[in-house]
Amino acid sequence: MFGSKKTKKTVLPILTLKNTVFFPNTVVPLLVGREKSRRLIDDVIKSGTVLGVISQKDGTLEDPTRDDLYTVGTLAKIIKFSKNSDGHYNVIIEGLERFEVEDFVSEEPYFTAEVITEVEKDIIYDATEGQEIPILFETLRATAHDICYSLPELPSSIKGFIETVEDPGTLSDIIASNLGENTEEKQDILETFHVGERMIRALELLGRRHEMLVLSDKINNSVKEEISKNQREYYLRQQLRAINQELGESAEENEDLNNLKEKMKTIDLPEEIVKVITKEIKKMRNMQPSQA
Repeated sequence: MFGSKKTKKTVLPILTLKNTVFFPNTVVPLLVGREKSRRLIDDVIKSGTVLGVISQKDGTLEDPTRDDLYTVGTLAKIIKFSKNSDGHYNVIIEGLERFEVEDFVSEEPYFTAEVITEVEKDIIYDATEGQEIPILFETLRATAHDICYSLPELPSSIKGFIETVEDPGTLSDIIASNLGENTEEKQDILETFHVGERMIRALELLGRRHEMLVLSDKINNSVKEEISKNQREYYLRQQLRAINQELGESAEENEDLNNLKEKMKTIDLPEEIVKVITKEIKKMRNMQPSQA
């Protein structure tokens, strides 16, 4: 958990992503179609080198400039690739570690940048932080476990990973990658190099997701209760209709009451009188015809 903070500088080709953030210790498939990006993949495949992956601030831009890019990204390697008939690449990349852009070197034929990478996964902590990290870690794991098992859309591999991962920084990244609501929220956690702070941000993210789940359950239960109530009323009306038919009543016998109720709407009557008449009509519907 402890270690010295070491850095090194290197120049990387930069692959830009739209509307997503790529984290260390994750494996993702990408469809690479932009010309700049295809040329970058060509060169990386030929040289066998690593690449940097950075997200765009605006996912609608097809040709972003350096000002349109975040300055913290993830070092990655290509572990599988293929080319389709359109010349686009299907690649699978694996995230290795964070880096921070010190300066963009060029934009053509694709972005390259001088970056600072973190050699050690964890930034050094003092004694107090060292005591807090295990507690935060177990709290994060337990919370993530409960929430993730409430989300059927998450793959089982993610749930299994949460139970077995031993690195707190990696767990925070996995949570952010799979449960972050938007690019800004995910990027915020990617830019948090301090593992203790990263876990706290991941816990905040889980807290918001928990609130959403509780609200969603409340709404769903309310809707189910309303549907159940309507279905019950419909069932009872059908039963009442069947009982009336068995007793020899016809729709015609209730038609007079319906006409009376409709005629009442055309007459300007005091509200108190309307209430009384409505109550009497309802009472008459439940009476035998001879009593009415």
